Amino acid sequence: MTTFHIVGSCFPPLSIACYDIYDNRIPFAFVTGVIVKLNTSMSVNIHADKFKIDLSVDKLTLNIEDILIESYELDKIQPYYEATLVISP
Repeated sequence: MTTFHIVGSCFPPLSIACYDIYDNRIPFAFVTGVIVKLNTSMSVNIHADKFKIDLSVDKLTLNIEDILIESYELDKIQPYYEATLVISP
């Protein structure tokens, strides 16, 4: 099983679905240009440059795995290391 790491933690791969305003699941039109970053309350924003994305055959699920976040700024969010993972097109 592949995992990704955020601030020293390991998690299973992420599976993301897309829904319209009526809560109907819709296929992804494309997946180029996906941005993965870490936002913190300390105004530290760190972009993940290394990750794998895979679109399911039916284009209904975007899978993201092997996210690696490397930065010298991680020490700025001590002592709690609280952050939000942001994934956007």
